[in-house]
Amino acid sequence: MQMPSFDAMLKDLDKDGDGALSRDEAEKAFQGFFDNQDLNKDGKITRDEWDTILKFMSEGKNSAFALKPGGTGDVTTSHVLWKKTKGLPYLASALVYRGQCVMVKDGGIVTAYDARTGREVYQERAAAAGKYYASPVAANGNIYFTSLDGAITVLKAGSGKPEVLATNPKLGGRTAATPAIADNALFVRTDKHLYAFAEK
Repeated sequence: MQMPSFDAMLKDLDKDGDGALSRDEAEKAFQGFFDNQDLNKDGKITRDEWDTILKFMSEGKNSAFALKPGGTGDVTTSHVLWKKTKGLPYLASALVYRGQCVMVKDGGIVTAYDARTGREVYQERAAAAGKYYASPVAANGNIYFTSLDGAITVLKAGSGKPEVLATNPKLGGRTAATPAIADNALFVRTDKHLYAFAEK
């Protein structure tokens, strides 16, 4: 993903011409993530803050891996059981459940690895199409995937191929928060509402 230069953002967003981006100027452009970019929490994003973010992103290496417990110091070679660097999610975290490490990436592509060996069990478009910011959650043998537009797909956990148990229509609101499970209910927060799904 190509990030815009600070000068380009100033040109488009800096309405008061002060050389920084205030919350009012940039909140919509940052799609609810203004606070994450405002490193010193002064209500403005400066050139130095933006440069720090770009440096962090350019040096980052996206990977999923499993470690043996008990190491100290640099365990890069001694404790890494397996490592994957391709097909990883942009934001959503992986979930380890029923012997598998499961993740979802934009487009609804679900990948399951054997949690012990890292062997790929499957990689298929199994969840609703769309972007994924929320991480998958699991309970009672099911894994719940929630797309950014609020479509929820339920897969059977631990199987050799994706088995869709249920889907729902889009909730109609931006759903970036990971759902919570409590008292036999699935709680889903959108930018407008809080939903609770449970059996009657």
